Amino acid sequence: IGGAKAIIDDLKRSYEIAPGETTKDNQLSLLTARCIGACGIAPAVVFDREVAGKQDAQSVNQRIGRWLKNDS
Repeated sequence: IGGAKAIIDDLKRSYEIAPGETTKDNQLSLLTARCIGACGIAPAVVFDREVAGKQDAQSVNQRIGRWLKNDS
């Protein structure tokens, strides 16, 4: 899906995590799926069971950053 690779690559750099892994602090896991049934809003990301569509690396990183900051 267009844009998915950029999102994953950014998460690898920003959080030192690869698909199938969890960060050392157990705060973030990165899972991938070929299909979540949301082609019309691709690339889509699921954050704690909430689907967010039309994402890019910046929007995903910002959302995770806010979530991690609020969880501290």
